[in-house]
Amino acid sequence: MFTDLLRGLLAAMAAGVLPGYFWAVVLSPRADLAERLTWSSILSVASVPVIALALAKLAGTGITLWAALASMALVAGSGAVALVVRGPARAPSYPLL
Repeated sequence: MFTDLLRGLLAAMAAGVLPGYFWAVVLSPRADLAERLTWSSILSVASVPVIALALAKLAGTGITLWAALASMALVAGSGAVALVVRGPARAPSYPLL
């Protein structure tokens, strides 16, 4: 029972944090790990369901496991491409306010 709970927790963390991690590196100039993980989870929660709904609409089906996995892969892959092309965000050299 504990192993099932641990496996579910790891899967939820992977689905909730991993897809947006590359976008958090590209968009957030801060290097703090906690802040980057927070941005990552926010971006994942905001973008993965929208992409899953769009894929389900295009396919003419409901949201299946494959549509959910494809949307996670699409968000993570596009973030990885953006990180390779653009690089990580740089901190501004002047105060913002």
